[in-house]
Amino acid sequence: MKIKSTEKMVPVMNIQYLILIPMIGLAVAKVLLQGMISRTYLKNPTDTALYNAIVFSGMSVLYLVFGGFRMPSLHILPYGALYGLMLAGFQIFFTLALQRGPVSHTTLIINFNILFSVYYGITYCNETLSIFNIIGLICMFLSLVLTIDFKQAKQHKFDILWFILSLTATTCNGLSSIVLKIQKMRFPSEDMGMLLTAYVSGALALGLAVLYFTYVRKQKKMVVMHPARVSVMLCSSLIMGAHLVLFSKGAGVIPAVVFFPIANIAPATVISLFGIFVFKDQLTKQQIFSMAFGLAATLLLCI
Repeated sequence: MKIKSTEKMVPVMNIQYLILIPMIGLAVAKVLLQGMISRTYLKNPTDTALYNAIVFSGMSVLYLVFGGFRMPSLHILPYGALYGLMLAGFQIFFTLALQRGPVSHTTLIINFNILFSVYYGITYCNETLSIFNIIGLICMFLSLVLTIDFKQAKQHKFDILWFILSLTATTCNGLSSIVLKIQKMRFPSEDMGMLLTAYVSGALALGLAVLYFTYVRKQKKMVVMHPARVSVMLCSSLIMGAHLVLFSKGAGVIPAVVFFPIANIAPATVISLFGIFVFKDQLTKQQIFSMAFGLAATLLLCI
């Protein structure tokens, strides 16, 4: 690992990191809205695949409009298709993993996808970590470990299929970050074409998943579709669409070893703060320490 040496260990916040503020805000809104939709509307994997297919389709239209109805360049198609298939795969495997195992353990494993982007940034992009960044990564891992409810975890028997599904979802998410980073390095001005291709590909893959769950797994759709619900789902498309534009921009101007860890830990930390100050959640000491490490990680990774 390359460590950036400095004569004066004075932390300085880079100006391009300001893009993280609206990006994190949109990520929080996305999680809160998706959580409401999942709890209220979705009953089985078919519903989940259908919901994501609608969201991906909505985002495809959004990026078509944002791009001025221009078709993607031929050279961006392989990157966009691969990125979209990995995102769709992540959504499917993550949902299946959550159905079989504890949420805390599943989320912990998923968040370790940042190892892919950190390794790629250091190994192939000649990116470096300052001592503050390294301490920030340590704080991030401590924060993630402390999210586990150990008492609840003891009540679950180890499920090898759940573990494989979680690792597969993590791998899809981690590799998608690398594909995005490669695209930003080779074709930095083609974000709209990349995202349009990705979400058209993802929508098609999720449509096939709906057919698989319906006709192979024999799990019929249970969610009731009417204009109000579809409108709420398309609001999710709008928020996710804006978030991913900023996400793509951030991936191009902030080192991968810093950007992807912040993109993972900061929204979860902000949501925890919402729970305390808005919803008056009562936290255990373990959860308070987890949130404190999360805040420290976010600040240290920006230095």
